[in-house]
Amino acid sequence: MIMAIQKAKFSIGDIVKHKHFEFRGVIYDVDFEFNNSEEWYQSIPKNVRPRKDQPFYHLLLKMMKLLMKLMFQNRIYLLMIQKSPLNTR
Repeated sequence: MIMAIQKAKFSIGDIVKHKHFEFRGVIYDVDFEFNNSEEWYQSIPKNVRPRKDQPFYHLLLKMMKLLMKLMFQNRIYLLMIQKSPLNTR
């Protein structure tokens, strides 16, 4: 049996915006066809559910930038508490 070779429209490192939802991200991996659980696939609303025979992109979401910023700021705050003269440990 001969299978069609799938080509991805986008590449690893590309910044993309979802065509149905308002989020952006950086592609860090590509599956050239569906490679997840059926439960996950069925959880996608039917009106926006993609075909299984197309590339699926794995994204690091732009929201992660905010999360990382908050984690970094919290880490600095924790370091300040640890070095505080009020901290008797």
